[in-house]
Amino acid sequence: MVSYNPIEDAVNIDCSPSYAYLDGADNSTATTQSEMYIIQLVLNQGWNVIVPDWEGPKSAYAAAELSAYQTLDLIRGALQTKNITEINSGAKVAMWGYSGGTIGPLWASALQSRYAPDLNDNFIGVAVGGTVTNLTDTAVLLDGNASAGQVAAALGGAGEQYPSFKTQLFKIFLNDNFFSGEDKYFPEGWEFLQIPAIRDVLDANTLAINKSDDIPQFPIFFYHGQKDITVHIDTVERVFNNWCSWTDTPIGNKDNTTYTTKKRGLSLEFAIDQNNDHYQQAKQGIPAAFAWLDKRFKGEPHVDGCSRIERKSNLLYPGVAKGVIEFVEAAAKTLVGARIGPTNSIFDLFANGMENLPELNLDLDLNLDLNISL
Repeated sequence: MVSYNPIEDAVNIDCSPSYAYLDGADNSTATTQSEMYIIQLVLNQGWNVIVPDWEGPKSAYAAAELSAYQTLDLIRGALQTKNITEINSGAKVAMWGYSGGTIGPLWASALQSRYAPDLNDNFIGVAVGGTVTNLTDTAVLLDGNASAGQVAAALGGAGEQYPSFKTQLFKIFLNDNFFSGEDKYFPEGWEFLQIPAIRDVLDANTLAINKSDDIPQFPIFFYHGQKDITVHIDTVERVFNNWCSWTDTPIGNKDNTTYTTKKRGLSLEFAIDQNNDHYQQAKQGIPAAFAWLDKRFKGEPHVDGCSRIERKSNLLYPGVAKGVIEFVEAAAKTLVGARIGPTNSIFDLFANGMENLPELNLDLDLNLDLNISL
């Protein structure tokens, strides 16, 4: 079973996945709807899929622990539905998400052993790309650019979960930019982030900030574009490096692009795409994530310790060819409204005729740009 957390990034209950995937859902949920082709990719393998409303009943976007609990609780619930879904309580479980959709899975991986130890034997791994680990660094990066609205959504979402944060937020709300420039929302500028009521919440929602913090007990696959200016790769490097350094002493060699260390009980794999930004990696990283998940479900060996490898493209990740084919087929089936599941090939559509397919109203840019410079 795969728990897939789509990109929601909104402080509005009507943006919840459970609404977005309903027939006739509003077009304002198009971003979440567009990720249906990834869910189709998973279903094509015969894997069960669950999709949590990971922001909770108040749409508390960026409330990281809440997102983890929402995700883990749905997994717990789904594993108790054998009489309805035929999902066994001992089913193997993986989590997957990209960008804002990584908050729930990655925090769930860190908190699982403490919050849901009953799932110890179920989890086989987590794949996360364009990973959001730190609201503070993300706010600094996005302030004043075209994606600055994400800062507003994150601050508002945190306010829904933390009343003291919301109270402080609305004491000093002004104008145009958030923290910088002449006409900023917060007259204190970046000092706003150091106000105790704000700082405490930001720290509580920052992964791997203290050595005493929880560390995942099952394999994690990070994939990220080195040219990402929406979620800077340094924020993910910090989590990766901290988790690796907080366990046993490294063994192995390290250079500028590749290194492997062995850590007892830790499995972190970091696949870096040298030529992609945030939005390109959202598409081009899918086959690599799929290939990694496929290996986990097949019980193949995972990284022992910490591995960080840079490639010209994550489309060069080992075993990715099958993932590219599966991805293209899943995307095509989604676009034409084909039946879901592993027994219905896209090629059957052409054999049986396509005249009864529904009208398409979803425009997905699925260009994988396979011209890789080696």
